[in-house]
Amino acid sequence: MRIDLFPNGLIDDLVVEDCSLRIERTGDARYTLHITGAKTLAITLWGPRRVPLMLDPIDLMDWIRMDPSALIGGLVVETDICHLHLESMTPRHYWLGLSRDGNLSHIHFTSPGYVKARLLATP
Repeated sequence: MRIDLFPNGLIDDLVVEDCSLRIERTGDARYTLHITGAKTLAITLWGPRRVPLMLDPIDLMDWIRMDPSALIGGLVVETDICHLHLESMTPRHYWLGLSRDGNLSHIHFTSPGYVKARLLATP
C-alpha cells in the first residue's frame, strides 16, 4: 500500500494491491469506499452538498458489480480481489482505477464544484 496526502490531509494518490472494494452511497454528494486487503481502509469522497457527485464508469469488467442508481445507503460498486489506484486529477475530479489479470477499468468521480477524498480509518 502507498498513500500520498496533500498538506491539508486530503488524499492525493492511493495504491492498494490485492484488495476487495465496496463503494456505498452515503449522501447525494458523498460516497464511502471500504477497502479490505492487508490493511482495512475507509475513505470518504464528497463534493458540494447540493451538487450531485457524478460517477462515470469506463470499461467495467465482469468482476466489477455496479449500480450507479443506488439510493443513499445503497451499495454502488463491489469487487473481489483487484489492484486499486485512487488519484486526484484536478480539484473537480478523482480517478479510480481497478485492475486484475491485466484488465483495467476506470471510475471517474466528478463535480462542477469540487471533489475531495479523506482517509476515515486505518484499523
